[in-house]
Amino acid sequence: MPKVELLYFAGCPAYRRARQAATDAMRAAGLDGGPAMVLVRHERDAHALDFHGSPTVRIDGRDVDPEGLARSPAVGLYSRTFSWRGKTFDTPPAEMIASALRRAM
Repeated sequence: MPKVELLYFAGCPAYRRARQAATDAMRAAGLDGGPAMVLVRHERDAHALDFHGSPTVRIDGRDVDPEGLARSPAVGLYSRTFSWRGKTFDTPPAEMIASALRRAM
């Protein structure tokens, strides 16, 4: 079973929607529960976790949006955006997470 994590910072306006999207994608893949929630509290945590913005969803340690990760600024506590099928989102869509889950499985 793949390990799904959601990394976020306190005050992130999108992490709750990301948690729901990850939970929906996991259920669609036949997995119980939701993502492991990882609160990134400080810049030093961000560096230790290689955190490139909130919300970040990782499956088995891999970002669900590797192309977006490559475009992201340096490690730090900031909000992140995601591009999926020509649209921009403030959280990874469930379909993006589901696609990453299929690759991991």
